[in-house]
Amino acid sequence: MSEADIPAQLASLFNTDTLAGLGPQRRPEALSESDVRAQTAEAMTNSNTPIATRDLIVSAALLWHDHLDASHTVSQDLPSASGSFLHGIMHRREPDYSNAKYWFHRTGAHPVFPDIAQRVSTFLDEVAEPELRDQLISNDKWDSFGMVDACAAAERGRLSPEQADLLKLIQQMEIQTLVAAFCRGEG
Repeated sequence: MSEADIPAQLASLFNTDTLAGLGPQRRPEALSESDVRAQTAEAMTNSNTPIATRDLIVSAALLWHDHLDASHTVSQDLPSASGSFLHGIMHRREPDYSNAKYWFHRTGAHPVFPDIAQRVSTFLDEVAEPELRDQLISNDKWDSFGMVDACAAAERGRLSPEQADLLKLIQQMEIQTLVAAFCRGEG
């Protein structure tokens, strides 16, 4: 599962020249909140995106474009595991690691976890990062708590800049996999 699984109208919202940071910083090329909301609404109108998943996509798009507070406002009102997952990513980026873990606990064993685990495992094997793989994949399952710990280690300078960049790519995989599931009505 990848960005190719996201309808073209929505995929453009999740493409930027640089990856979202692990923290709260805003990238210069990130869209404004009003542009994210307008483009998301237009893209969903022109796609077959299930109505039930539209708030999830809005929250994900806001998060992708570094509008943590706005994403939080949407995700905190979504009682689903997917809402909790987005809420957890948002708190991980704040960074509020204990709160992120609380929301990942509420997420439970999300249906996209096997897809994320497979993508991340393959990716980390390809780039020869067995330590990160072992931290993020446990018994072939995605470990969202391990991702929180890895992001915390990166923030504290305990990982190399290259490993921190890998975590940004992995964060992108998380969000793309979630959005692809939303687009299939699995949110």
